[in-house]
Amino acid sequence: MASQPFPVPQRPYVATTVTLAAASPTRYQLWALVNASRPNTPMSAREVNVQISSSGGAKVYFGDGAVTEADYGFVLSAADGLARRWASDQGNCGWGNVYVITDTPGATVSVEVLGC
Repeated sequence: MASQPFPVPQRPYVATTVTLAAASPTRYQLWALVNASRPNTPMSAREVNVQISSSGGAKVYFGDGAVTEADYGFVLSAADGLARRWASDQGNCGWGNVYVITDTPGATVSVEVLGC
């Protein structure tokens, strides 16, 4: 009987900056961008914070898998220095379903995931 490997534990805290290489209409799943540099990042967490960190007037649009510059949940602008937080005190928020696009190639977003 073959032994089963133990599952790799998820990370309890992740903080990284991700780059949106191409502009709209290219959509990125936010979790996939983070997980590429921080493997085992959970798709749900107690709290997720995002902040646009690029300069040059870039805008980053957040939404579901159909996000566009005309149809989005919210937008962050480098000029405004805005941030966004998802949190849940009764369970985990499912940020793995969040997609992003940008109007400026090379825009960067800082992401912090807590309480996995």
